[in-house]
Amino acid sequence: MKQTYLTVLCFVSLLSTTAFGDIATLTARQKKLETALQKVTPALVSVEDGFGAGSGAVVSGDGIVLTASHVVDTRRGNRPNPRLKVVFPDGSRYRAKLLGMNRSNDAAMLKITERPRNGKEFPFVDLGESDKLERGDWCFALGHPGGFRLARPAPVRLGRVLSVGHRTVVSDCAIVLGDSGGPLFDLSGKLIGIHSMITEVIVENRHVAIDCFRRDAYRSEIGDNWGRLVSHYNWPA
Repeated sequence: MKQTYLTVLCFVSLLSTTAFGDIATLTARQKKLETALQKVTPALVSVEDGFGAGSGAVVSGDGIVLTASHVVDTRRGNRPNPRLKVVFPDGSRYRAKLLGMNRSNDAAMLKITERPRNGKEFPFVDLGESDKLERGDWCFALGHPGGFRLARPAPVRLGRVLSVGHRTVVSDCAIVLGDSGGPLFDLSGKLIGIHSMITEVIVENRHVAIDCFRRDAYRSEIGDNWGRLVSHYNWPA
């Protein structure tokens, strides 16, 4: 009887230790996520082109914005779109222009054409390295599902990396229509992908790998537009 009691006591103690360990891990992850959100949320933008709306992320103080090509690839072709704007979380709107895009990767680069109204620089995020990601790495998605709403903070979707390829990152972060072009971050707040396509399963989605933007940076900056969007996924985000 005494031996049984000691066995049960040890088992309960083991469970308690495991539970406290899990709680500590979750708490640490939550704090890391909160720190990252404070850093990156100001650089999240809604992208409006007069035909629809998507999302994007500012990646430089002078207003370079990364988004998905299908967000801005409208019927205007290569002609400038005077209605192209980005909207910051505080509701401030700025005119923007399309620099370049690689339709094959669903990647596009914009440039804000107005100066920051605070006289400083635009908030921006740091770029990560998608080729260093591993399956199971924690990540989180931001965007404007259903379009920008001033009274609603951008939803945060926490998940993990499912796979990493030369052009794409696949995660189980839930994204829906309107999130297109929005950012995927690692838990340190570095940009690792741009939302591209939704699959049949809402928690298995494709993001343009940030390394694609690195490789195409020069062509995009000089205004080159190339490729054709072909996907086995069901519909753009």
